[in-house]
Amino acid sequence: MLPRLPSTLLRTLPAGAALLVAILVAVAWPARHVLLPLWPTSVDEWLLADPEGGLEREFAAESVPGRDPSHALARNRPISLWRVEMRSGQVIHSWLAGVRDAESGQLLAARPAWLGSRRIDGPLPTARLLVLMGEDGNYSEVETSAVARMFRPNELAWHERFDLALDRFREIWIWPLRPASKMRMAPPR
Repeated sequence: MLPRLPSTLLRTLPAGAALLVAILVAVAWPARHVLLPLWPTSVDEWLLADPEGGLEREFAAESVPGRDPSHALARNRPISLWRVEMRSGQVIHSWLAGVRDAESGQLLAARPAWLGSRRIDGPLPTARLLVLMGEDGNYSEVETSAVARMFRPNELAWHERFDLALDRFREIWIWPLRPASKMRMAPPR
């Protein structure tokens, strides 16, 4: 026979843990509507049959193309695909074809070292243009000063996705605090 304290703990510990899990699920369930849009999803590349008999390429972040998926000939998740989030709020899914010097207009011979990571935050080097190839095969150029963040969504590991979602949550959650210089310790007389 076990002493009184350990036997009580062994009987109540599973019930307490189950109650704690139930409380956490009940609290987190409504929060999923706020937190899920912040989670970076994978981007699928769809090859769709065109009504004229050709092929169309389409990128879809929700894993379903904008058109009827029954016309899909192939689906792929390319690792080299970049998601470029602009400061204006625009999002571009494309391949990075190169980097151009904004002053001379020449393509750089080698990709800069800062493009070696899966995720790039913050201010990018100035006087550079990103040469992007879109889903239609056309090239476009974007100034690096207009880019807020860029990352390869299909290459991110789970912990990197969690870190990115946490950073997005921090960006939208602004504490309503006043600067310390405007705070008063005592009411005015």
